[in-house]
Amino acid sequence: MQGLHLLSLRVKSTSDGRLLHGAKAQVTLPPAVEEMELLQRLYNLLEAKGFQTRMEGVALLQDLCKSSPQLISTNILQIFDYFVLRISDSHKKVKQKALDVLAEITGILKDALNPVIIGLVEGITKSLNSKDPRVRAAVVKALDESIAHLGKAEPRHGLSSTASLSLRHKRMLSALIAAVDCGTLQLTPTRSSGGAALMHQSPNRLECDQHFPKVPAALGSAL
Repeated sequence: MQGLHLLSLRVKSTSDGRLLHGAKAQVTLPPAVEEMELLQRLYNLLEAKGFQTRMEGVALLQDLCKSSPQLISTNILQIFDYFVLRISDSHKKVKQKALDVLAEITGILKDALNPVIIGLVEGITKSLNSKDPRVRAAVVKALDESIAHLGKAEPRHGLSSTASLSLRHKRMLSALIAAVDCGTLQLTPTRSSGGAALMHQSPNRLECDQHFPKVPAALGSAL
């Protein structure tokens, strides 16, 4: 028994040759387990009832994208199932924070966002009619960054060919940016078309329709 007890102790040597017995070194969790626990914490924060806690979740995602982009990229589908709900959050502070973060992390995650970008854009459109100017500005910025990255082009200048996106999806994203340029929008679900109808509410509607004549049709058929 004494031998087993000694094996459970860590032996330290002092300068005068004496031996000190200390507690056994603490066992650290494998990296995979630590990552799982971190992701679960992120999920819990993002779906919390309190809006301040949800904002903490958005901030944590922002930090993880900077410090551990590979972790986020590997688990992109699961993570953004939670995050997409925050970009259309019922609380405007959470919504604005999520949109601002999305605009920032688009350039960090790059192609890793491709599997979830369409769902993100659809989530963004839910905030297009926001009366809060800060939320609306965040919406435009998030859309701009999405188009600029995925299209490999300057914001608001359309999409070039990308192998990861279908032509249908490119048209949808281009239509959204063009529509934002035309003024206040209203997205109305339509059963007959199986998608959504985009209605212009702009003082320069005629000018918009002349400049972007195919925007409503492109968006309606894409969604």
